[in-house]
Amino acid sequence: MFGKPVDQLKDCLEDRKHRNLILKSLLISHPELFTIPHIKVNPGDILEGDHMTITCDTKLSPRRATTELQFVFYRNGHNVQGFSSSNQYGVPSAQLEHSGNYTCEVQTPTGSVRKRSSVSYLWILELFTSPYVQVNQYKILQGDNMTITCDTKLSPRRETTELQFVFYRNGHNVQGFSSSNQYGVPSAQLEDSGNYTCEVQTPTGSVRKRSNVLHLWILVPWSMFMSCVVILESKLVCHHEDFRNINHGGTM
Repeated sequence: MFGKPVDQLKDCLEDRKHRNLILKSLLISHPELFTIPHIKVNPGDILEGDHMTITCDTKLSPRRATTELQFVFYRNGHNVQGFSSSNQYGVPSAQLEHSGNYTCEVQTPTGSVRKRSSVSYLWILELFTSPYVQVNQYKILQGDNMTITCDTKLSPRRETTELQFVFYRNGHNVQGFSSSNQYGVPSAQLEDSGNYTCEVQTPTGSVRKRSNVLHLWILVPWSMFMSCVVILESKLVCHHEDFRNINHGGTM
């Protein structure tokens, strides 16, 4: 009664077994030339200024171990290193803009076999924050001691890194690069007014950042304030006045 269905089932199983054997035979006779590549990054955590190396890792079939392969690298879909025999992409001094989604592609010289890696996201960490320039007091009068500080914060991973600081007024250097993050004027004068900025860098200059602009106005104290009056004969007459009750303000 059940002979025919059972025979059909046996035939079906035999057919499946036969197909599997054929498939296995094909796989053995046509092995993968090289594995799907994947991205490796060295070092694992990269800070600004570090040397960065990205490797496109793949493995050739032992049967074709001498096959030449070509590699290409992409960041955010844009080519950063064209096809070459090198499976590495190196950046001597990594910057924040080197962060992004990296992929690589491997092919034979003729392009007959070509494979792409999965996406690997790489984040470049800040070595130090963008500097901020500030002054020691809100109102600075002529003759006051003035101290301008260039504030920044190093990454906890590189707290011993030495930094150098430089200060500018109206774009002109007023204190060259040194280890001091302060620019001091013992007795501020009117000509010390201006737009101040500072810049911070590593000793090699591999990482360099500029601050915001500080608009600083040196005020004349009331006891020294000089008012000038133009008389009819076009002569300029100047005399001292008491400006005790004048609120001079604190910024430009």
